[in-house]
Amino acid sequence: MTENPARPTEPTGPLAGIRVLDFTRYQQGPMATVFLSDLGCEVVKVEEPGGEPGRANGLQPDGFSAYFEAHNRGKKSITLDLRIEEAREVVRRLVPTFDVVVENFRPGVMERWGLGYDDLKALREDIILASGSSWGRLGPWGNRPGYDHVGQALSGVMVEQGGGPGKPPHALIGGFADQIGAMLLATGIASAIAARERLGIGQHVDVSLIGAMTALQAMPITRFLRTGKQIGFEERRAATYTHYECADGGYVAIAANTQA
Repeated sequence: MTENPARPTEPTGPLAGIRVLDFTRYQQGPMATVFLSDLGCEVVKVEEPGGEPGRANGLQPDGFSAYFEAHNRGKKSITLDLRIEEAREVVRRLVPTFDVVVENFRPGVMERWGLGYDDLKALREDIILASGSSWGRLGPWGNRPGYDHVGQALSGVMVEQGGGPGKPPHALIGGFADQIGAMLLATGIASAIAARERLGIGQHVDVSLIGAMTALQAMPITRFLRTGKQIGFEERRAATYTHYECADGGYVAIAANTQA
């Protein structure tokens, strides 16, 4: 097991003492567990032999990856090949010593490994399992893979950012859906921990990229449900709440809601 030497030996924060077993990869799940680490959780990341695939993203000649570092700081790490039954048996022995298990495999993978919610609950009655997915665990797209860019596109966020109907779609910064999904996943986990303290029960938390991006569009969706129309940027822009290019080539942003 490896540990970041810069991390304090004794975690502090509102969730200090909570132990998290982290099976996540790439961005949505790993960032969620970073937030939990920031709140004081002890996070143990389970990586496959050779390391989590995110280690290769933006890899520099000296072996440093800002992508991996940003999404995995403050964690401990162990290596297990979950395709092997002996490794899964190690997980089963570990689970009773953890409060939360987090994963973002394609729905159904944990169940096939014998590590689904019911399996984990049999090992620890009040365990919290948190799953990050692209499209949620239910519905016709439940078992499909997906990534940040596709989540932005299918949710309609790209149309909104591009200016509305008839305009070219525009993606937000790379990883935006993953980051919002991570925030909601961490919030769901913290809520489940609070519920367990009050009720004494665990639960399965499920957060999807499409759900996260849909939540961001509460106002345009509400407007559309009321009017049946999708309004473009030019129609909803206010002259005192936008940005303008200046003579020197810079920009000024204005957010004035009143004359005061």
